[in-house]
Amino acid sequence: MAPLWLITGASTGFGFHLCLQALATSHKVIGSVRSKERSHEAVAAIEKAGGNVIELDNTWGLERIRSTIDEARSTYGEIDILVNNAGCPITSSLENFTEAKSREQMEINFFGPLFVMQSVLPSMRERRSGTIINLTSTSGQFSVPSGALYSASKFALEGATEGLAAETAEFGITSLIVQPGAFRTNFFGGMSSGGELADDYRTGSVGKTLAAFDQAHGKQMGDPAKAAERVVEIVTGEGMGGKLKGKVLRMLLGPDCFRVLDEKTKKLREDVLLSEEVAKSTNFSA
Repeated sequence: MAPLWLITGASTGFGFHLCLQALATSHKVIGSVRSKERSHEAVAAIEKAGGNVIELDNTWGLERIRSTIDEARSTYGEIDILVNNAGCPITSSLENFTEAKSREQMEINFFGPLFVMQSVLPSMRERRSGTIINLTSTSGQFSVPSGALYSASKFALEGATEGLAAETAEFGITSLIVQPGAFRTNFFGGMSSGGELADDYRTGSVGKTLAAFDQAHGKQMGDPAKAAERVVEIVTGEGMGGKLKGKVLRMLLGPDCFRVLDEKTKKLREDVLLSEEVAKSTNFSA
């Protein structure tokens, strides 16, 4: 029997292309969008390809998310592969983020995916089978000016996924972090403000980074359709992406992601080595 995917954030970008790629592999798909009416073109394309679409919002809270997923399970069957893709970037300097926007960023990018995972895990654990894929970002390991809270949400999701992998591997559940770099989606166009910038930040690194994002929008070299193909391959164990199946916790996508995380890893190693003497000096004396 063909496996059933639940892919959140299916209206655009990675989520939309993942739905189509999984369907092209003769798998079954449930895509989720916040509003079928607002996403009618994507809904029509997914349904035309043989998929199904439900409404689900990461801000709904655990009870409503769980009941929505339970209804989908009873309608379409047990979920074999979950892809937590839905999310959004909210930008400002860390200092200028409002409390409401700080909480909103974590609600959408961390608590929403957490509640979706909690909704599918009992069935996966009982069946001793399942795959959970959390899309983070290069920002899940590396933060830039204006992206402190976005990175915080993605760092949190990566940490949760590492813990999930350690907790559930014995139950036959596979966990995977997918880290895309800059792909030609509406990511930059979908940014919203987390708070008005103080003049120092507006004219400094935060403002310059936001201007660079504006310039890059629509010109990113990453092809989301190819990224979706690699993700489906790691699940099926076929093709180029399939070579990583069972070997990695993190799947990097995009040459820019590889470069940034390679540099970050080297810097982390440098910090570890420089800290060795201090780290080893803090135990009680024998």
